[in-house]
Amino acid sequence: ISDKDNLSVSGISGSLEATAGGDLTVKGGYETTAGGLVAKAGGAIRQDGGVVVRGAMSLDAGGDIGLGAANNDFGGGVTVVQGGKVTLWDKNDLTVGGTSKSLDAEAVGGNLTLYGNQVTEGNLVAKAKGSVREVGALTVAGVTTVEAGTDVGLGDSNNEFVGAVKVTAGGTANVGDRSDLALSGSSGSLTARAAGDVNVGPYVTQKDLNVTAGGAVKETETVTAFASQSQTEMET
Repeated sequence: ISDKDNLSVSGISGSLEATAGGDLTVKGGYETTAGGLVAKAGGAIRQDGGVVVRGAMSLDAGGDIGLGAANNDFGGGVTVVQGGKVTLWDKNDLTVGGTSKSLDAEAVGGNLTLYGNQVTEGNLVAKAKGSVREVGALTVAGVTTVEAGTDVGLGDSNNEFVGAVKVTAGGTANVGDRSDLALSGSSGSLTARAAGDVNVGPYVTQKDLNVTAGGAVKETETVTAFASQSQTEMET
């Protein structure tokens, strides 16, 4: 389905490819019963209610992408070919990769996997009831905020977090950076590594806290590791 101007799509289909010269709106309740969704727009891609996509999804927008309904269900991975401010929420697990100016990704009821995302101008917000993990290095131009009910696994040594990283994790947290790293937050335990300097604080762990840097390690605010068996190491 295509339209040289704005396009609004509703209904049910096996799969869907929709292209708009202007804005593309996927109406609430849309469902692909077997396949995926390919959505392209010269302007924005948005929704006005939850949608179900059984297969993989490809999103290509000249403007923003707003698929932030908490009852979305994306059965396959989501690839952002391009987009401005991108919001993607899924009621279960969510896997997302690609390039955008900013990204807000949330797995409301499951795990979030970031697949080598490139956030070129703004911030990354990554939230999950379960874990937040990466497959492939991330590049984030702005601030990175990560909230996970269980573990945070962002330990790829080729990550580039240009702005500060704030972590809130119920379990272990592992964060890596190929240059400097500024880190704050709280988790069950923490392992942080950077090829350059590491500035850490405020940070609280319930168990081990291990920080390793190729340059200097600086405690910018209070760093606390609780529990009798905790181990605190800050090495250069």
